[in-house]
Amino acid sequence: MEELKYLEGNRVYLRSLTESDYGEKMVKWVNDKEVTRYLARGSRPGSLIELQAEYKSYSFNQADVVLAICDAKTNEYIGVVGLYTINPMARHAEFRILIGSKAHWGQGYGAEATELIVAYGFRILNLEKVWLGVNSENQKAHKSYTDRGFKTEGTLRNELFRNGRYFDIVRMSLLRAEFEENLLKWKSKDYIAKQLSAL
Repeated sequence: MEELKYLEGNRVYLRSLTESDYGEKMVKWVNDKEVTRYLARGSRPGSLIELQAEYKSYSFNQADVVLAICDAKTNEYIGVVGLYTINPMARHAEFRILIGSKAHWGQGYGAEATELIVAYGFRILNLEKVWLGVNSENQKAHKSYTDRGFKTEGTLRNELFRNGRYFDIVRMSLLRAEFEENLLKWKSKDYIAKQLSAL
């Protein structure tokens, strides 16, 4: 069966989720302490039943757009990325990403998926702001977001409790005007220009 690609980049493409995406592979990811090290998820075991219910909630929820991340060369499903709690009046949404495949870490797959979904948010959903929360100790992620133009709004102190201690969460955001200013520096800019024309 040919993969239905919704948004394409050089290293990854994003497609609609299927029920199997929230199957055994996802169960393995959410129970891997290394994968969930900086995330709110992972403080308790994740079950297949729980994940299947999560998948169904996304399927019928117009406030969330969650897509599968796939390796463009192999079609391997490597993670999920999405815009959550989309507010149609204030025109903002929360960005979240999970690269579960550790073989794909540190090679730009997550960065490209981030660029594609954020551009989709501004160009297709007509958002004014995309915001996120990043663990203050996740310096690689913080740098990646900063490189794409996200700015720090503030710090939520002792917001996350994991592994016996508290962590601060840094809230960052990107406004529509900032997105347009930074887009030319993004590696996926040509792919975005082809698929997501300016409103």
